[in-house]
Amino acid sequence: SSRRRHTRLQGDWSSDVCSSDLGLILHMPQHFQHKVVVITGGSDGIGKALVLAFLDAGAYVATCGRNPEKLELLGSSVKDKARLFTFKADVSKESDCTSFIKATINKFDRIDILINNAGISMRSLLTECQTSVIQKLMDINFMGAVFCTKAALDRKSTRLNSSHLVISYAVFCLKK
Repeated sequence: SSRRRHTRLQGDWSSDVCSSDLGLILHMPQHFQHKVVVITGGSDGIGKALVLAFLDAGAYVATCGRNPEKLELLGSSVKDKARLFTFKADVSKESDCTSFIKATINKFDRIDILINNAGISMRSLLTECQTSVIQKLMDINFMGAVFCTKAALDRKSTRLNSSHLVISYAVFCLKK
């Protein structure tokens, strides 16, 4: 089964990423050759798996995260360091998103694919949760995707068009 299991660790996603989750990338590597792929939250979990899969498929990858040590570890694990760009950013801050997108375009001259992967989870009943926790979740999961997408679309050298992807991996689930 390709069922995904999520565990809450200090507010970050930690996931078992199944090969079926990355099937599109793994079965169409020639499609991603020389593409510039931007992945938020790429230093851990699903984001890290996406970064490595796109690099294996021949893409140039820019990723951001809040933890510089994890970004450095990711960078040191990659063979072709010229195809990976890492940037410390908190996607809940619009200025960080704008700086990340601008730095990515300065490095690679364009963006072909944007994957808004950064996100945190919350495991509690709404009635037992403080609104500040919900605000933080919305700032990262929703506004982070808005800030990065807007920054990418505002850049004249961004080449996002109908044949390319803008993906948001932040998912909200209501459970009784």
